[in-house]
Amino acid sequence: ATNSDSDNEDDKHEDHLPGGEDANANDGAIDWNLRKCSAASIDSLSNLYGPEFILPPLLPALQEGLSHQDLWVREASILVLGAIAEGCQMEMHTKHLAQLHPFLLHQLTETHTLPPLKAITCWTLSRYADYVVYMEDHGAATQHLTKLYLELMLDQHYKVQLAACSALGVLVETAAQAENNPIINMLPTIYQTIVKALDMYRHQRCRI
Repeated sequence: ATNSDSDNEDDKHEDHLPGGEDANANDGAIDWNLRKCSAASIDSLSNLYGPEFILPPLLPALQEGLSHQDLWVREASILVLGAIAEGCQMEMHTKHLAQLHPFLLHQLTETHTLPPLKAITCWTLSRYADYVVYMEDHGAATQHLTKLYLELMLDQHYKVQLAACSALGVLVETAAQAENNPIINMLPTIYQTIVKALDMYRHQRCRI
C-alpha cells in the first residue's frame, strides 16, 4: 500500500504517538485527546506511586492485552508499557524486560503488523533504551535494534518512518553515554540509510 492508502486506513486511529508527536498538531500544539490524556495519567501515576502500587493491578491486564488477537488492543497495551517506563524503571528492568523486550522486537518485524503498532513499539522501545545499551552483550542488542530502526526509516508508512527516526535518535544519545559506544561502528550504515531516506521522503508525504 502507498502512504496515502495506509493513512486513509488508519484515520480513525490518527493519534498514536504520545507527547505531541502527532502529525495533526498545529503550530506545535499537542492534540490532547482521550488516548493521550490516559497515557499521560498512567505515566504520572507510575511516577507518583511507583511499581509496588501500579504493577500488581496493571500486569494482568497488560498480559492479556499484549497477547490479544485484536492488534489495536495490543497496540494500546504497548503504549502503556512505554507510559510506565520511567515510574517503574527498576522493576521493569530487573523482572520483566527480559521477556518483554524480545516480544517488542518481534512487533517491529511482523509483516502483518499495523503501521501504528510498529510506530508505538518504536516509541516504547525508546523509553527503555538504557536497558538495551547497558546489556552485557558487547553491544549486540544495541546494534540489532539500530538495524531494525534503520529498516523502519525506509518503511512505506510515514508514521513508522517518523517513529523510527525519533527512536533511533534516543538510542544514539543513550549509547553515547556508554563507555564503549556500540553504534560507532555503524555510522557508515546509518549515514547510507539517511541518504536513502532523504531521497525517499522527497517523493512521499512524510513530515520528519
